[in-house]
Amino acid sequence: MKFSSIVFGVLASCIFFTAPSENAFAANPTAPSGVNSRSGLGDGTNPGVGQGRVNSPNSGTDNPNNAQGMQGGHVSNQSETHLVLARTGHRLVKLTDGRVLIVGGVSRDSMAIAQCEIYDPSTKLFSLTGSLVDARIDPAVVLLKDGRVLAVGGDAKPAIVSDLGPRWGTSSTPLATCEIFDPARARWSRTGDLNHARRLPEAILLKDGKVFVSGGVDTDSRGDFRTNLLGDGINGTELFDPSTGLWTEGPSMLSPGGPYSVAVPGQRWGHRMVILPDGRVLIAGGFWRGPEVASIAMTGCDIYDPITNSISAAAPMNQGRARFGLVDIGGRILAISGLYTEAEAFPGATYFGTTNKVELYDPQLNHWDIVRPMAPPGLFDFSVISPDTDLALVFGGATDTNFSAGSNDPGIFFIDRQYLVATADVSAYHNVFNTWNVVGELQMRRSFPFSNGSALVVDVGFGDFFLCGGIAAPDQFSRTPSSLEYGIVLDSAERFNF
Repeated sequence: MKFSSIVFGVLASCIFFTAPSENAFAANPTAPSGVNSRSGLGDGTNPGVGQGRVNSPNSGTDNPNNAQGMQGGHVSNQSETHLVLARTGHRLVKLTDGRVLIVGGVSRDSMAIAQCEIYDPSTKLFSLTGSLVDARIDPAVVLLKDGRVLAVGGDAKPAIVSDLGPRWGTSSTPLATCEIFDPARARWSRTGDLNHARRLPEAILLKDGKVFVSGGVDTDSRGDFRTNLLGDGINGTELFDPSTGLWTEGPSMLSPGGPYSVAVPGQRWGHRMVILPDGRVLIAGGFWRGPEVASIAMTGCDIYDPITNSISAAAPMNQGRARFGLVDIGGRILAISGLYTEAEAFPGATYFGTTNKVELYDPQLNHWDIVRPMAPPGLFDFSVISPDTDLALVFGGATDTNFSAGSNDPGIFFIDRQYLVATADVSAYHNVFNTWNVVGELQMRRSFPFSNGSALVVDVGFGDFFLCGGIAAPDQFSRTPSSLEYGIVLDSAERFNF
């Protein structure tokens, strides 16, 4: 179960994945009796397993390891609801009036999308709204305190291209431009440019209303798309002030990525950020990427302090990971699954696989604890949300199923059937009982290449969680032989009720 990132030639590997032992799981305090009012999770899970499938209208045949005392979810009546435009590499933002804004992405014909859409949960319908000034793929998108929406950077050209589905791209054009959407006028307008063009940046709203941006990928100075992962990782940060529309340079990140990252630490993409209870920002994991070196999944974490405008090192994770999930769950931070470095053959050649390891960060202790893992082999490029203080929900995602020799890079979505299968599972982690359970299934097996999963699912109320677009599993389509090789960019949407 490996992916190979190779600069010269093709390598084969025989490295075996071994799941962590039961003794490696940190024990949670004894859970109180009863059932959580929001999640329906009880304490009757299968002892010694901690991972089960809950019966639901979409969960298939009974599983002897089903968790008892746990309510299953189901897909709401959304089978006839479709985006105006099929897209992946988009972002979702819940507006202050409850509607959902769908921003950017790449289409089935491999074009960056400028047209944006509005989803109205009350009517369950989509409509076009104002278009972006600059079509962009994989931007960072933030809801500002005044209700406007900021779109940051992204890519002007697709890293994945498609006829029936995604394949290799041929170039990348990271954007420095940014723009703001005014819901009252349904219009986008340009604002100040970033100091550093960024593809796949991460952005987060600070408590003072400013926006903090970190990492991403820059232009490819060597002009070799396939071997350089679209350029080098970025170690710099920036701050946006909505009152002035200007960006200022922030401090550089510190985390080392591996033996070749000593010269330029902090160069990362595929990382995640979350606001801590005290207003600081945790920057976790990601791929380190530097000159002449393949991407290395990082354990390193940093903390940004808005008061002092400084970055300091935080405790590293136990597992290096990138393109993973990171959510606040009751004041502690849950890091979920993702891609990790399995073996380093030589500088510029690295094997990757999915990890099912999960860990929990305590900001007061500055410490990560291993908790119950997901079912092997794990996931990446999924969507994730924490609807209350005890629960995290994971929707869809991709996982490797078997290994075949080849030369692929973790920067590209591995849609070839030899490497990937997308899943329809919806999984729930309960913090009190330290358990994972599959609580239902989506209508489509979908994953979200490159995307920050927290920006791809929205709580639209009444226990409904909204998702749209992404990439479908290859075997869900059979119009032509080639459609079995490549996934399909989706136009479907669904609401999962839990």
